[in-house]
Amino acid sequence: IGVEENKFLSEIADYPLRKNIDSLLGEIQGLGSRSVGTDSYTSSGSWIKQYMTDIGYRYLGSQFFNVATPVDSGCSLAIPFGDELKNIKISPLWPNSVAIPILPGGEITGNLIYAASGSIEDFDGSKINRGQTIVLMDYNSKDNWKIAANLGAAAVVYLPQHDASYQENLYKYAEIPLQFPRYYLDNKSVISHLLELAKNQSSVTIFSNVKWENAKAENILFFLPSSNQKEKETILLHISYDA
Repeated sequence: IGVEENKFLSEIADYPLRKNIDSLLGEIQGLGSRSVGTDSYTSSGSWIKQYMTDIGYRYLGSQFFNVATPVDSGCSLAIPFGDELKNIKISPLWPNSVAIPILPGGEITGNLIYAASGSIEDFDGSKINRGQTIVLMDYNSKDNWKIAANLGAAAVVYLPQHDASYQENLYKYAEIPLQFPRYYLDNKSVISHLLELAKNQSSVTIFSNVKWENAKAENILFFLPSSNQKEKETILLHISYDA
């Protein structure tokens, strides 16, 4: 990076943000998943446009294009609460290559077990019915979902972990089309009840409706003038906001 590029980046770094970074991240995360094709992806784009113009960037416009993406049309975990069943929202994880979570008839029922970090020792004493056992697992478990798959489990449901690292997220999918459904539970209030159900290996049901669709994605363009009016060079910075 040359002297002028360093100067430009320093100007950006010194630009007033009005809010601290943690606060901004909290606002963005509060909008929900930023996967292309979701309502929260659209609302995230609107939030970015508003915030960037508020701090002085000029909005130049948007470029729209279609992209094939897995779209979650409704996934849930049905669990017993006394004499009733309660549906808890779960979200599918990023597919293994092109293998989105497909369940026979859109649902599967099986006994629930808890495998903690998912090591082979964590499965000791648990009954796994091939293709019919649903594994509850801590999110900070690296790629141990593969152990559950090798043991014959039907699916993994991850417990909420809001401070997981980027590397931990990368462990959660494979680059080959391995058909093994993995879901994320965001509701902390049901954790203790789920662990109790897993202790008794109670029967639960996953309902899953995920399809590949062409969804509209958006490139948002902004411009920040340099404080040096004599400088004619333009520097392009690219940041992805989908997640």
